[in-house]
Amino acid sequence: MSGYREIHRGAVASWECDIMGHMNVQFYTARLVEGLAHIARALALEPGELTLGHTRIQHKRELRAGEPFRIEAAVQNVEAGTMDLHARLIAEADGAVGADYSVQVNCPPDLLAPEDLVVRRADTPRPSAAGMPSEPTAAGLHEPFLAARGTAEAWQMDAGGHLAPGYTVAIVMSAIGALRHKLELGPRQLGDARIGTAALEYDFRYLAPIRAGEIYSDWCGMLALGPKTFRFGHRIENDSTGETAALVEVVNVMFDLDERRALAMPERQRHLAEALIIPWPPETHG
Repeated sequence: MSGYREIHRGAVASWECDIMGHMNVQFYTARLVEGLAHIARALALEPGELTLGHTRIQHKRELRAGEPFRIEAAVQNVEAGTMDLHARLIAEADGAVGADYSVQVNCPPDLLAPEDLVVRRADTPRPSAAGMPSEPTAAGLHEPFLAARGTAEAWQMDAGGHLAPGYTVAIVMSAIGALRHKLELGPRQLGDARIGTAALEYDFRYLAPIRAGEIYSDWCGMLALGPKTFRFGHRIENDSTGETAALVEVVNVMFDLDERRALAMPERQRHLAEALIIPWPPETHG
């Protein structure tokens, strides 16, 4: 394996699109994880020997049903049982980068990287907006609310018998519906007002596995409110083991569906959001 190598090639299926009409973020992660098997093969590893530990995805371009794309990746560094990867999802139609991934992968502690395997990034990644404490407003801090709950199914497991990362993202996608409801930004309100929302950045920290048959819950809240962007967080709990399975931060923006430009959050939504700000980073369990 030398330089950036193609680890996935495909096209967006209609059933992979969300209510905004573009590929849902869970599939950006799912396709990346599929590509990890190609990296594992190049390193003479079994697919299950590479697992996601921390993934940061910056979304740069929408992908709609039928659009072909590929994912390229390169190893940045390997040490002490972790591997740093840089990957980018590229739209075939115009060569534009649809998403940029900074990934920390768990790997065997004795894995050595050949010198020609490691490729340094040519660009400087945009500073992350995630990982910051909450920004309390006059409304103060509040408790997170239960936004999603379910059970992990056997068909959702990865090669190691754990809930696949794409389905962890799907938990967050399910929980976002509850957050939108609390902000009075459901599909009908968004459509009537010709307002949309889009994620700019996702930051996933995978802390403990969820296995088939185990139950989980997603606790959610707002973290910060900017002029046009807002940041919210999810704490996914494995309720069967009492462990925190994942921490997730999302940077989002509201935009005009007709003019395709960012919008300031309306005063009504800003007032509702201020009542949802929670302490962050949260206490984890396990």
